[in-house]
Amino acid sequence: MVIEMKVDSIPTKEQLKGIFEKFNRKLDESSQAYYLLFLLGSSHVCKFPKDTHGFNVITLDKAIDILGSLNIDERLFREWIDSLKREKEKKHNAVNYLKSSPNLWDRAYWKEHGYRTPLPYFYYLYNELKQNFTKIKEWDIYSGNNNPVMNWEKGWLAKTYLSKEYRFYWEFNYETLYLKVEINKQNVSRDDLLTIKEKVRKICRSNSTPRWEGTRNSYGTYSSICKWPFSFTKEDFREIAKETEAIISRIHPLLNSV
Repeated sequence: MVIEMKVDSIPTKEQLKGIFEKFNRKLDESSQAYYLLFLLGSSHVCKFPKDTHGFNVITLDKAIDILGSLNIDERLFREWIDSLKREKEKKHNAVNYLKSSPNLWDRAYWKEHGYRTPLPYFYYLYNELKQNFTKIKEWDIYSGNNNPVMNWEKGWLAKTYLSKEYRFYWEFNYETLYLKVEINKQNVSRDDLLTIKEKVRKICRSNSTPRWEGTRNSYGTYSSICKWPFSFTKEDFREIAKETEAIISRIHPLLNSV
């Protein structure tokens, strides 16, 4: 039995493939291996690979249901099950603790309530926020270069400019909604990128809410174009989700003209 256990991070498909192949090579014709992937912390609200390479995924809720029902009267086992239940409570109480917090970045406060910050805590906040979207399953939670990210999975839009390919996409990064662009730096120059950004900003300036802001003209593979800052401590998640959907519904169809 091969068990991979994650708390706050998601294994890549390459990692699962490597583990699967390593142990599979050790099997002979008369033996069989079972592969289990346990997601026991905020990892269970994050995106995980569609191809799990033979691993059966056991989320936090499923682990509590299956293992918690076992008649094992061993102190360490029962304490472990209790810790899983507390983790489940932290997922559901994330917003409640947020509203009574001194501020979003007070690490001592979150540590006192058992939260690991900042990425794991934001994963739980994103999970609560995404419940308010019309299409919950279209939003993916994960780490983007060590920042908490919630990406609109259906929003990747492939385009061309002077026969050069690039893609627009939408994501939350911490408390801010971003419209970004992915480019190949070997094909898209700094001037090309600036031209693309200015075209998009003109659209956003004319069609978005007063919350809209431009971003600095950085040059990279993944580059932000516009942003809409929110306050998770002061604003209701239902209103944030409602405004986000309104912004995207107005701006995204217009990106086809860029």
